Amino acid sequence: MKTALKTSFVILVLVGFGVFFYNKYTNKPSISVIPSQDNPPPVIPIEEPKKEPISYKSITLVSDKPGKEVSDAVGFANLDVVLSLNRIDQKHFQKGMVIVYPDRYDDLFALSSFPENIPELSTVPKMMLIAQKEQEFGAYEYGELVRFGGLSSGKKSTPTTSKLFYANWKGKEVTSTVDDGWIMKWNVNIANQDGIGIHEYDLPGYPASHSCVRLSAKDALWFYDWVNTWVLSKEEKLLAQGTPVLIFGDYIFGQTAPWKKLAEDPNVTKISLESLQEKIKPLLEDIQKKQEERDYILEELYGTP
Repeated sequence: MKTALKTSFVILVLVGFGVFFYNKYTNKPSISVIPSQDNPPPVIPIEEPKKEPISYKSITLVSDKPGKEVSDAVGFANLDVVLSLNRIDQKHFQKGMVIVYPDRYDDLFALSSFPENIPELSTVPKMMLIAQKEQEFGAYEYGELVRFGGLSSGKKSTPTTSKLFYANWKGKEVTSTVDDGWIMKWNVNIANQDGIGIHEYDLPGYPASHSCVRLSAKDALWFYDWVNTWVLSKEEKLLAQGTPVLIFGDYIFGQTAPWKKLAEDPNVTKISLESLQEKIKPLLEDIQKKQEERDYILEELYGTP
C-alpha cells in the first residue's frame, strides 16, 4: 500500500514539473487570459473585396425602332441607366446613332464620372456639382455622392456660365421668359436676374439649352424635392442662401462626346478628386459662411436649422 502511494506521489510530482517546464519554455500561459481594456484582443483587419472595373460596349442603331433596339440590347430594367449614361432621352434615339452601355449594373455609382467621396465637403449638408465637359451632375450630402446623372447645358451660342451659384426659388411648372412656348417642369432657379434654372427638358445627347441646365424627368423631380431654396423676409429681402451649385468646365464642341469613347477607355469621363478639390477649396469659406447664416436664420425663424 505504501509502495503504491509513493509511486503515485512520484508520478504527480513528475507531471507537475512537466507542465511547469512545458509552459515556461513554450511561452504558453498555464491559464486563459480574458481580454480587457489593458489587454485587448488582437485586431484582425478586414479587407474589403476589390471592385471589378466596369467595362463598356457600344452599338450603332440600325433599326427603324431605335428605342426598342436599345431596350432589347440592354434590358428594359436598365434602360434609364443607359439613357443617363448617353445624356439622352428615349425620343431622341436616331438610326445610325452610337449608344454605349456597361457590361454590368450591380454597382451603379461606379458608372458616375464623380468620385464617391469628397472629404472637403464633409461639413456641407448638400452641394450640387455640374460638370459641363462631361455633361453630368453629382449631388453630395456631407461629402458623399448620393445621386448622379446626365444633363444638357447651354449650347455654343448660349453657354451656361461656370461659377458658384446658390439655389433661389423653385416652381413645379414655369414658363420661360425667353419663349412662352417653353414650359419648364420642376424648375429650380439659380440666377434670378438671368432666369437660369435647373429643370426637366429634352435631352438630345449634347448641350442644347438656352443657358439653363436640363435634367431628365426623374432627376429633375428628385432635385426639386432635394434642394434647399433661399429664405426671404416678408419684405422679400434675402435672409439666407439655398443649396450651393457649382458649375464648372467647358464642353468641347465639334469633337466626339467623351461618353461615346467609354468602350475604348472606361475612364475617359472620370473626374479626379484632386481636380475637384482644387475647384472647391477656394469656395469653401463662402459656402460654410452661407450655411452658418442659413442655420442661424432658420433657428431664429422656426427654432430649428
